[in-house]
Amino acid sequence: MTCLLAIDTSTRYATVAVSVDDADKPVVTSRSWFSQHNHGVELLPRVNEILDEAGVVVTDLTHIAVVIGPGSFSALRVGLATAQGMALAGDIPIVPVSTFEVEIDPYADYDGPICAVVDAGSTGVAWGLYPTGENGRTQERKGLDTIEECAQLCPDDTVFCGESVQKFSDYVDSARILSDEAPTRSADALIKVALRKLAAGESRDPSKVEITYARAPNISTPKPRLPDGSRRRKAPGQPKSTNPNRRKLRNMANEKTLILVKPDGVQRGIAGQVINRLEATGLRIAGMKLLQISDELAASHYGEHEGERFYAGLVAFITSGPVVAICLDGPNAISISRKVMGSTNPAEAAPGTVRGDLAIDIGRNVIHGSANEEDAAREVGLYFKDDELVDYTRAIDGWVIE
Repeated sequence: MTCLLAIDTSTRYATVAVSVDDADKPVVTSRSWFSQHNHGVELLPRVNEILDEAGVVVTDLTHIAVVIGPGSFSALRVGLATAQGMALAGDIPIVPVSTFEVEIDPYADYDGPICAVVDAGSTGVAWGLYPTGENGRTQERKGLDTIEECAQLCPDDTVFCGESVQKFSDYVDSARILSDEAPTRSADALIKVALRKLAAGESRDPSKVEITYARAPNISTPKPRLPDGSRRRKAPGQPKSTNPNRRKLRNMANEKTLILVKPDGVQRGIAGQVINRLEATGLRIAGMKLLQISDELAASHYGEHEGERFYAGLVAFITSGPVVAICLDGPNAISISRKVMGSTNPAEAAPGTVRGDLAIDIGRNVIHGSANEEDAAREVGLYFKDDELVDYTRAIDGWVIE
């Protein structure tokens, strides 16, 4: 007997389902919901509810299927960690399932290529193209592009589906958009895909399963080395650049960080003071906007804290009023801006820092700044599209960078 637990937390819309063999047709018990808080708090109780409703205990499970992305960074981590924990404890194999495969399953009979899309924030969409084939549909291409670029890269007869597909209405004919408004992934589709993969022998050791994130890591190509391991040097007398400002411009853009003047700073009318202190260091403003943070954006921003006791308070406060989002760039932008900010607790922040001078309570500490390069890349991408960031030269740059 096959007893399968399936988990999908690839976005804020989540599904848990149990499939139990009963003669020729599996009996499926499922539940889908929109996460109001975070999957870390909600998932396990829903799993227990579904197991109880299906009359199944964990030791009855023969396999666990889990959607591995692409999708939301923090949501996917919760789903996979839960599946791996249960699987490792019970020596149960995992069946990894792509978000794209669950999205396209209801439309598998369409006679032509299908493109499944998942939101990727300011980058656009993660997408996978699945043409028809003799042995069913397999992924032919995938990408991480703007919506317009995705539409252009797919064949003219491609139809589109997925949670973000309504954003394609400006770029393709409405007849080519298959999915309705979210949620678009069903429990039936999740179970069907998982059982097909199980029948094809695609279960894995739980420790070997990894997530496919919507955002590709920002990895640069290493410069080639000589046989002795050294870098190739320029020939003597070769000019470094025809542009005397080239080195300065490169230095000024070598690190970006995200700064938020939080709702308390905006409401107190001190956003200008905060910005002035940051600019006075010589760091350059590459982008700035006033916005109201949505629950979805807050969940993406604070995803690393999902499941912590203070998570709900973080989300509630950052969405309580407008914030000023700023992208700063320059040499050592992350460490310099954090020194200007001061310690997280204003009571411990040094005089002269933003928090030391302008705040007294840790829960109202005025400012947020990216903690490291990985966080900075992720957070800048959450708040700014590429075309919202401006690369420019200031008249003072020569007096800021040697």
